Amino acid sequence: MKKTMILVVTSILLFSGSAVSAKTIHSFSDQTTIYDYIVSESYSKNGAKVAVIGSSVARGKGASHPMFSWFRLLEKEVRERHLPHKKKLSFHNFAKSGYTLNMLLKDGTVDKLVKSEPDLVMIETGVVNSYQYHQSIKETEQAIKKTVDKIKKASPDTKILFLSPNPTTVLYNGKIDNKRNHSYQDYLKATEQYIKENEWPYIDIYRPMAKRMADGSFELKDTLADGVHPNNIGYYIWFQVMNEYFNKPIPW
Repeated sequence: MKKTMILVVTSILLFSGSAVSAKTIHSFSDQTTIYDYIVSESYSKNGAKVAVIGSSVARGKGASHPMFSWFRLLEKEVRERHLPHKKKLSFHNFAKSGYTLNMLLKDGTVDKLVKSEPDLVMIETGVVNSYQYHQSIKETEQAIKKTVDKIKKASPDTKILFLSPNPTTVLYNGKIDNKRNHSYQDYLKATEQYIKENEWPYIDIYRPMAKRMADGSFELKDTLADGVHPNNIGYYIWFQVMNEYFNKPIPW
């Protein structure tokens, strides 16, 4: 059940000689947005820590410069529009090109993320690679659960948001289905269902991106650098989807 309180950020400055200390009180309501949550955490001792993990599309591959990736555009939005007082804020990207969540678990990247003690983690499911590497849907779901378990065991208060990847023109050797007779869409649908069944917050990037492309008269190929990874246009559309979601009430 969602918490029912209103976001209040109150800083009381106590002066003693040259020393300054601050006490911050914050609470949440059903109207508190994700942006509000990040701002509230920025008043804490260690500031707000936001992290992402996933595959190359979480890393920003395909953009002409990292600053044009959806993740950096989101960071820019937070810093310029929601944190005018320059409170503590850090964004960390643990995504790796060509990796599935299973691979990120095995090589210790998830452990590195956990050690960074983020307040908010965005997990891009990486199912483009699950599809291309013929990973079973069951293995993909198990990796999702293991990632959540690791994060929550180390830091129960960390908030988690899952993200789907973007629309692509990817095929396996010119065929829709891979060696397991699964399409990219099969992985998208199965992981979305699994995540929602476990009541973990999920942001569907795929369908809203496709709709925005249609509304803006963009063809899919015009938003991709190579058939899989978005270009600057594609990542900006991805950011627009994220920005809309982050302006909605918190899902936890």
